[in-house]
This record gives sequence, C-alpha cells and structure tokens, in this order.
Amino acid sequence: MFYIRGKNPTMQELVAYLSIPKTAGQPNSAYNNKYWFLAKMVIHESASETAPVVKQFNYSQKGYLIDNDGSKGLPNLGAPRGWGLGQIDNDGTVTDAYAESHGIDLASLKTGDNQFRAMPDDNHNYVSWTKDVNGDGKMKLFKVATDQEVWDWKENLERMYIVLDGKVNDALSYLNQNAYDDRNKYPIRKKMQDWNQLHTNDKIVLPQDKIYNTTNKDGEFDGKIKITYSWVKSDIPAFDKPELNQLFSQDQVSTADLKSFFDAELIRLYNGGHFLKLTNPINSKPVFSIDDKNALGVNYVKEVTIAKLSN
Repeated sequence: MFYIRGKNPTMQELVAYLSIPKTAGQPNSAYNNKYWFLAKMVIHESASETAPVVKQFNYSQKGYLIDNDGSKGLPNLGAPRGWGLGQIDNDGTVTDAYAESHGIDLASLKTGDNQFRAMPDDNHNYVSWTKDVNGDGKMKLFKVATDQEVWDWKENLERMYIVLDGKVNDALSYLNQNAYDDRNKYPIRKKMQDWNQLHTNDKIVLPQDKIYNTTNKDGEFDGKIKITYSWVKSDIPAFDKPELNQLFSQDQVSTADLKSFFDAELIRLYNGGHFLKLTNPINSKPVFSIDDKNALGVNYVKEVTIAKLSN
C-alpha cells in the first residue's frame, strides 16, 4: 500500500518564489512587485500563521498518517470549497448558457443529493455547482479550482494572481466608472462628482485613516506590524489613474507603512464585498464610510494586513 501526499513550501521558499520575475529580464514582473500583500494573503488564507510551513497541504509535525483519517499531506481544504495557499474555490459565477456552450453537460454535474462533481470546460476551467456564500446563498455555477491548482502550490499562486487581476478590474469599475448601468451600480467617483459639483461648500467628507497593527497580550501595539490605510497614491500600477488621484487629492505616495485605501478595497474584494462604501440617501448628502468586516464579522483586511511572514 502507498499513499499520495504533498509537501508544503517553507516560508522562505514562498517569499523567494514571489520575488522571481514572471517574465525573464523584467524585475517588476514578480508577483510581490505588483501585489505587496500577496504573501500575507497566502498566510491568512491558508491558516499558516502558526505553522513552520505554508499550508498548501494539511500539516502535522507527527507525520502524514495520524488521527486515523490519513488527511495529513492531502490538499488543504477550507469552507466552502477553498483549496491550498489561496483557498481557491471560485473564479466567479457562470451562466447555464456559458457552461453548455463550453462543453459542460449540466445534468452530469449532479451525482446525488447535494453532491456535485467539477468538470473541465473547453477553456480548461473547471465548473461545478456550489452555494453562493457571499451572495444570496443559492446554488450557482462557479468556476472552481483545477487539479493542478489543488496539488501544485505554484499553480495555486498563479490562480490567486489571476483572480486578483480580475478583482482590480472590478475595483476600477466600482470606483472610477463615469457612467452607470442602474442605481445599484452607481460608481463612487460619479456619486462624489455629482454631489461636490452642486455643493461646493458642503462636499462629501472622506473617511478617516484606518490603522491595523499587531498587539501584545494586553491589546497594545507590540512594535512589529503597523500599517495605515489612507488617501495616498497606490503603488499598484492599475490604480495609478489621474482621475482617481485628482478626486482624492492624493499628493502622498505609498510606503512600507502607509498604503492606499484602493489596496484595502482590492484585499476586501478577494474575500468578497467592498471596503469603501458610499451611501446615497434620496435628496440627502451621500455618506462615505469603511466596511472592513465580512458576513461572518471577520475583519479580513486587518487579518491580511497584520499577517506575519515569520513564525
């Protein structure tokens, strides 16, 4: 009898890999050059804060076959269907029409009561039914992790990178779009411009800086990690938009300890939801606020921000 199990990368291996240029001869093409928080996100998503390795696979210091379940060394699975370093569980919903037109037999996805298989479409995306935990809770078709992304930590990282690129586009549409499809998709910049142009002496008040830091047992700053999110220019290239910088008067630039609210918006989007909220009461002044907790009450942006890259 033999068992197929995986080996986790060390923190040093992860950080070194993230620093390798994705395109030879272009140092700025490295993973962590584009997304400064990527390693932190990996640590939080994979629940590796207290482990001596980064958990693409279930970890135990006692070895693989313990606790009578043999799960140690198998891919790290988190609810509802997240796999590996990035807990890759979906890359967005797809329609029935999309699935069928790309070679998916919808009837074959269901194997029993509330049991579903994942199948590859003709673009090598895996599709399955799963519950939309960040939406209305109904079963929907999602693109899900591939076998390679489940078993290969580097492939899992690549999918995280791809998902984040997609979330950047979502953030830009949410923040910066000049037009709107309907009132529910009315973008922040358009709301602010409309109000401020008509109320030059009563402009919308921007949120205060948000500070996240590690603490000691007494709840006080322990001197290790302290990052402030503010209206400063993001060092994520896609957010370097003149219209955004002008709107928020971003004269300062990001540093190691000072980051843009746009970065926080992107981090929150990876988990689901928006960090920046602008409510627009009828005939009243819009209110700008920060929403940094997910549906479970977890401050996802904070947890990623203060994740430590060493144990």
